[in-house]
This record gives sequence, structure tokens and C-alpha cells, in this order.
Amino acid sequence: MLSINMGGSDHLIGLNDFSGLLGSLYYCVVLTTSGGTWIVTADANLGNGGSSIDKLLPVAARLEGTTGTVYHVLATTSISSFTAIGSAPANTYYSLPSADNQNNTSTYEVMTSPVLGDTDVTWGVKGISEYITGIPDNINTYLGIDKPPFPTTGNIYLKYRMKNIGTTNGIFEGGNLFIEANPTYFGANTNKFQAYMYDMGGNIISSIVIAPNQEIDFVIGASSVLNRNGTVVATPTPDTEIYSNIGIYKSVSGSYSFVTGIGLSFIAQ
Repeated sequence: MLSINMGGSDHLIGLNDFSGLLGSLYYCVVLTTSGGTWIVTADANLGNGGSSIDKLLPVAARLEGTTGTVYHVLATTSISSFTAIGSAPANTYYSLPSADNQNNTSTYEVMTSPVLGDTDVTWGVKGISEYITGIPDNINTYLGIDKPPFPTTGNIYLKYRMKNIGTTNGIFEGGNLFIEANPTYFGANTNKFQAYMYDMGGNIISSIVIAPNQEIDFVIGASSVLNRNGTVVATPTPDTEIYSNIGIYKSVSGSYSFVTGIGLSFIAQ
């Protein structure tokens, strides 16, 4: 899952401050590995909310331990799936505007799949809630990092949707999960806290099985995550706003293995 922040600020121009040609362009990434170079765009152009790309990587880029570079640009033509760059349709490309001393590139590393079984899955965050009780009614659709910040007292429960596009069952083990928020309302913090996996009725579950051509929703989260001052639960000043990276980890033999992560904007209430 790759995304760009469309919004600016009082002192920084954002993509949604522009009109005309820019709105017709597509967020585009070029992904390189030793096995080749691929290109893909968002499904919609910027004017229609196309600020993210959630596409399955080509097989050669999904080998465990594979690393590479992602170049972020804008393109005039949509490319619906990862395509070898030599086979991509004719296009014109533009650099993304960026803040001073910022580069529009990032790196990636393919981690061990958290799903057991010889199958392919896609998954990502589809909603967010402060409370586990009342799910799914109190799950808000996640709209993006440039939308109004999510209000919370420190709790965070993320709704995930997993889709099996393979030919065999996939199993996701939800035991020994931990969550990390960095920064919290009180600054940098790399402490990890016990998290749990829930079904859409708010019940704790230990694993899910997803059949071929099926999709399933579930929730991972914990209370008192964003309001930790170190390891101590503290009360932030109301209306304090932060942008935090949320990481989900699995504890295996005393060490933490990264499972998934996302960046979110929050405001203390």
C-alpha cells in the first residue's frame, strides 16, 4: 500500500491546492529490483481522489528479502496493474512537488508473509475506531492521511480487509500480536504493547481462515497506545494533533517480526 499526502498546510502547498492539468494526472510509482523494473498508477486521477495504490507486486518483487527503490511521480495515463516498464503505454511523467530537502523516492523490503499457506492475499486498512465495543457500527472508513485527523483518547482499533486471490486456503495466526505507535502524543516512542485480533462482532479470535476468491474483515488494536509517555499512560492536552506511524508486530521466541503498518493522523479528545 503506497499513498501520497494530497493536502497542504498554512505554510506548504499541497496537490489539492492546484487545479487544471494536475487534477487529471495519476499518482504513479516506478519500482525497481534486481529482477526488473515495474510501473503502476492509482485507479483514479488526483481530481477523483486517486492518492493511493493498493496493488499486488509482481512475483519477482515478492521474494522474501527482496529490496528495491520506489520512485514516486505523476503520469498522464492510467496503468491498472504492475507492468514491465518497457511494456507500459505511452505516457508523460511529472515530478511530484516536495518540501525542501525531500526526495520523492522510498525503499522497500519484502518481509515474510504473515499468512500461512501457498497462496496470494492482498490486505489493507479499511477503517478505524477508538472503541472495540459496538463494532462494526462505530468503524469509520479510513479516508487518507490528508483528511481530518481521527479523534481518540489514545485507543486505536484498525479494521483490515484481506482478500485471497490464490487457489488454496490462507491462514492468518493472530496470537502474540503487538502494536507500536511512533510518535505518541508525547513524542518518539518505540515501545510495543500487547494487541489483539477481533472478528467484526468485537470478539477476540486467535486465527482466521480465508478461502480462495474470498475476503474477510477483522480488527487489530489495543487501548492506551497513542497516549503513552514512554510506557506510562498519560493524558494529552485536548486538541493535540499528531501524525503517527502505526506498526503491527508478531512476537516469536522473544523477538518481534514486523507484520504491517500504516501512517495515520490523530487528534486528542
